[in-house]
Amino acid sequence: MKFRITPLLIVSIGIIIYGLLLIFAGIGGNMGPMFGFMFVPVGVLVLIIYFILRGIFRASFWRQFLIESILLGVISLSYYRVHERILLHITPEFQGYIVLVYGVNNKPEIKNNSLFNPDIDILVPDNGIILTSSNRKDNLRLVDKSTGSKKILKPGYGFSFQWDTLNCANKEYTLDIIYFAKKRAGRAYISDSDRANRILKKDLIRKILSE
Repeated sequence: MKFRITPLLIVSIGIIIYGLLLIFAGIGGNMGPMFGFMFVPVGVLVLIIYFILRGIFRASFWRQFLIESILLGVISLSYYRVHERILLHITPEFQGYIVLVYGVNNKPEIKNNSLFNPDIDILVPDNGIILTSSNRKDNLRLVDKSTGSKKILKPGYGFSFQWDTLNCANKEYTLDIIYFAKKRAGRAYISDSDRANRILKKDLIRKILSE
C-alpha cells in the first residue's frame, strides 16, 4: 500500500503537532497543556480515519482525495454554522429593554446573512421589541457603537439577560429579554427590582400582538 499525502493526513499531522506544541512549548498560556491533551487524541482519530479510507480506496488515490475533501468541507461548514450569533445592533443612545418574541405568525424569520456568514444581523427598533416567526436561537450578542468603536457584548459582560414566556390570545410565546445600561454592564441577570418595568414591556408586546 503506497504512502499517500491527502487532506486528512495533512490535517491529522497538523493537529498533533499543534497539540504537542501546546503541551511542551507553552504557546497556549496557562490553558495550553490542557488544550494540548485534547488536540492530540483528535489528531490521532483523524489519522485513523485516514488509514481506513486508504484501505477502502487503495486502488484510487483521487477517490480518497475527493472523499476526504468532501468530509473536511462538511465538518468545517457544520462547525462554522453551529457558531452562529444573533447580533443585535443598537443606536448609540439606546438604553433599556430589548425583547425578542419568537413564534409570531406572519413575521420575518431570523436568517443568516449568507451561507458563509453564520451571523444574523438585526437592527433594534426604538421600542426594543423584535417579532419573529422563528424558533428561539441561542448565542445572543449586542453590538454597541456608543463609544465610537464597535463592541460586541456578551450576556453578563455587557448586558443583563433573561429567558421568559408570554401568554397572549391563548398562545404562549418564547421571549429573550435583554436589559442594556452602561452603569449595569456587569450584571448577568435582570433583578426582581426590574419586575415592574418588565411587566410594562410585556403589556406593550401584548398590545402589539393584538393589533
